[in-house]
Amino acid sequence: MSEVDDGVAVEAHAPVTAAAVEALRAELAAHGARAAAREELIIRLHDEVQRLRTGERAALLRPVIADLGRLRNALARQAAQAGEAGVLFAGFADEVGLSLERVGASPVSPKPGEPVEIGAHRVVGVVETGDAGLDGTVASVDADGYFDGLAGKVVVPALVRAHRLKREEEQ
Repeated sequence: MSEVDDGVAVEAHAPVTAAAVEALRAELAAHGARAAAREELIIRLHDEVQRLRTGERAALLRPVIADLGRLRNALARQAAQAGEAGVLFAGFADEVGLSLERVGASPVSPKPGEPVEIGAHRVVGVVETGDAGLDGTVASVDADGYFDGLAGKVVVPALVRAHRLKREEEQ
């Protein structure tokens, strides 16, 4: 047996020291696992809070976006019909459009000939056509719709008139 300065045998303490070191390693590993689990929980809860905030924001702004969108469409219609004063109405419509952009909404302005998209377009009228290629496409746009970029969905569908193929008995 080897001795140290104070007369205690190193070999006698070696099993106790090794066991204590191993217990500390196991405890540190357990602490590390718990810390990783806490970190994962924090990240998951943060993501959930962000989703809830986005949903809450969308719920609060949805009526505002819808009303401002309708106002912009009404101003644009007045601009087209008001002669010289139309420039003023167009300016107001542009300002309302900028307000919509500031809250994350953008206009949905389908082009004639594009396919009608359920959810993004609301068909308010039908234009009959003899061209089968135009069936189910946008004939004209009565009013723009609005897409909420933060919520990722159309809040106000565009009002469109759609082409419909004439039936044989109608031709």
